[in-house]
Order: sequence, then C-alpha cells, then structure tokens
Amino acid sequence: MATATAERKPKATGHEMARRIRDLRIRKLGIDSRPPFARLLGVPENTIARWESGQMEPRGQYKETLLHLDRLCEIMASSTEPKALADWVVHPQAALENFRPIDLIGFEYGRRKLKAFVEETGLTVESL
Repeated sequence: MATATAERKPKATGHEMARRIRDLRIRKLGIDSRPPFARLLGVPENTIARWESGQMEPRGQYKETLLHLDRLCEIMASSTEPKALADWVVHPQAALENFRPIDLIGFEYGRRKLKAFVEETGLTVESL
C-alpha cells in the first residue's frame, strides 16, 4: 500500500520577509542599529533580531505595520532622505492632526490620512 507524502515548500517567505525588514530599517529609514527600530515599532530589540535573521516572522499588526511602513518609505523615497523620513515617522505632525505617522499607519483611517497628506505634496499614491 502506497503512502502519500506532503511536499514541503521552501521557507522562502520567512527569509524574504527578513530581508525586507533589514532593508526597511537600514536602507529606507537609515536606522543603523536595532534598538531605535525596536522602539519605533514598540517591540523588544531581540524581536527585531529574530525577524531580521528569519528565526521568527512578524505576525498580525506588526506584519501589517511593517508592510505599510515599507510602502510609505517607497513612496516618500523620491522626495525625502532616509534619516529625515525616520525622524518624520516618529514625531507628531501638525498636518496629520498632531499624530505620529507610525501610529496612523496601523489603521485604515490613518492610512487614508497619510495617503491624502502624501498626495498633497504632489506624489502619486495608488495604495498605502
């Protein structure tokens, strides 16, 4: 009697996500070390280390926040230097009713506000 075996797919998604997180932190936000990035996201530093090494993948709100933050950085990259973008993301913005962009990005309403703000600067935004 033959037995069926399940095919195992390579875990490329975990490593791809790890690469994207490192790229977001270092290249897109210009954040050289993990502690400030961990504070930005509100997670322990060792969580960032696990995400970036591929040992663990972000889930739930953290995964959503990272994906939307990555998209925002892609959109803003043409007009803002990485370190200035990192600074902008963490400070309250008068144009955003004194909310911090990092706090808005986790919610649909907040992403709509961010999209409208970015479009007012003349950049085109399909989705955020």
